[in-house]
Amino acid sequence: MKTIYIMALATLFCLESSAQIKNYDNSGSIKIVGEKTILRLTEKEIYLEKGQQAAGLLTAVGTIAPALIGLGVKTVQEKLKNEALKYTGTYKAANSAQGFYSSSGYVKPPIIEVERKVFIAGGQPVTAAKITFIPELSKDQTAFRYKLDTGAFLCRYSIAKIRSGYNLLDLTVEIKVKNLSVAAGEYKLNELRSVLVTIPMVRVNATTKFGEDIYSGWIPFPPRSTVDSVVTKVDKVSQLVKSENLLTNKLSTHAMESKASSTYGVKVLRPKKESSELYEVEVIVTETNPFKIRAEQRKAFVDSTAESGTALLKAIVEAAVPKPKE
Repeated sequence: MKTIYIMALATLFCLESSAQIKNYDNSGSIKIVGEKTILRLTEKEIYLEKGQQAAGLLTAVGTIAPALIGLGVKTVQEKLKNEALKYTGTYKAANSAQGFYSSSGYVKPPIIEVERKVFIAGGQPVTAAKITFIPELSKDQTAFRYKLDTGAFLCRYSIAKIRSGYNLLDLTVEIKVKNLSVAAGEYKLNELRSVLVTIPMVRVNATTKFGEDIYSGWIPFPPRSTVDSVVTKVDKVSQLVKSENLLTNKLSTHAMESKASSTYGVKVLRPKKESSELYEVEVIVTETNPFKIRAEQRKAFVDSTAESGTALLKAIVEAAVPKPKE
């Protein structure tokens, strides 16, 4: 029994190693000796129209909850098969920046650029894939979404296995945005939202024609950091002043006076002027071969990677190494 487990694990290791040193183009497989994925965040300053600035700058914490994936390991295991692993692959990268809110009346959602580089034996590193997303504001200027930059899109080599004559891939990109803000003197990590972008019918090592624009879902503005501020509050009481007319001997109310009854300090939350608005972005790209992977298998793989890399790894191991019969 022990020997069987060792052989199974060795086989799994070989499959994994093989997947790590192979990429594919429209002519077949190529061997690589290494790869890396880079995520670049470039500021894009956008002016908020007057009348909308307050709504955009005072976005509440947690108004939009992140989407939750309910797939467990058993569900993933049922949908992921050994053969399917060859035709599906993922790569991801993360980065952080600061200064989402710039000068008064402006916001700076980042332009996202994901670049995967591969190192071919005996050659220089080359760009295997590049995906760029441009931010756009909502009409009410309280959220933003991403639009695929089709002119800068590149897919030269794929992780997912393809064959000559059928070099099409479906790409799913998950974008996670988090914000680190200060509230009442404490740091708080806010998960703004996780959105998916589907890029179908991508041609590997060829020109992909996009018939229409491709967008992500909406992501709310991050909440601004706040600080406790002590202000002076004065309670006033109003008093009617009456006087008697000496000629008519009648009373009349002719004035109203106010006087302070108490003065004290109270704490209020105000936007922190020097706030840098720290934020983090993580991008996960999933490539699938639609000729080999059915739609439900592809969804299971994407959902599992979005939910937990550990759960996915466990599901793959359980699927590739069958349990011994009792």
